[in-house]
Amino acid sequence: MVIVNRITVMIVLQLKKLKQIANLMPGTVKIQTKTPDVYRALMKELEAKGTDLHSYQCKKDRDFRVVLKNLHPSNEPEDIKLALEELGHKVTHVVNVKRRRGSKEPLPIFYINLQRQENNREIYNVTRLLSTIVVFEPPNTKRELPQCMKCQRFGHTKSFCHRPSRCVKCPGNHDTKDCPRKATDRAVKCVNCGGDHPANYRGCLVHKQLQQKLFPKLRAKKIAEREGQTMNPSTNSAPSNAQNPWFSHTNAPAPPTNTEANDLRELKEMMRELMQKLGKTVD
Repeated sequence: MVIVNRITVMIVLQLKKLKQIANLMPGTVKIQTKTPDVYRALMKELEAKGTDLHSYQCKKDRDFRVVLKNLHPSNEPEDIKLALEELGHKVTHVVNVKRRRGSKEPLPIFYINLQRQENNREIYNVTRLLSTIVVFEPPNTKRELPQCMKCQRFGHTKSFCHRPSRCVKCPGNHDTKDCPRKATDRAVKCVNCGGDHPANYRGCLVHKQLQQKLFPKLRAKKIAEREGQTMNPSTNSAPSNAQNPWFSHTNAPAPPTNTEANDLRELKEMMRELMQKLGKTVD
């Protein structure tokens, strides 16, 4: 998936190897591809044009992560890796989990990253490892909104961000490490909401509204589903979405301007050229 700026109209192009192109909010479109090869080719073309975008790691390129429980933390990661490889699993990373607060003592829990292959899920059937009765489980789903440490926006990470840098301490368009403000003081400004706090402050208006929208409280979500109604953000202490530019889009996009229409034609033309190149490669 690729998120691209500069185009504000909703478009769905029936291209052979593209799954969907649709708008998210004014100035942003989401492009989904059907295959990893098309994703990589599209990213190469967009990066060559210097497009303002962020993307996500292709699923086939991600490690398959599991949680290993009940194994004493004195066991070396290399021993765990060798034991799992004897069972037919290709291990890329093993890390022992430590207590978050207080003593930071190691726990009988390990995160295991496996190279993606067809037998990944068979690891859940393993009950003994290194002469110990163990349990393999999928990791818990995170209910926290990721934030990019490069552009300070939410919903992606810096590893796949191709947007201009923005400072976490001031509205400047520079890396945080290059900020001229070296001293720690209270005179900071959030580049997302304009508040008097750093951009990574979890009490930020933008963060709270996005968190509420994407991860509503489970009880409230169940009540809303039972009543057949969507949640009303005005019931929360956070201000209305209408005051937030991150939620300024509506269900009916505004008519495109001449500049936007040119951008749309440019994107369509680039897609056609890309599909022609892919077709020649396949032939």
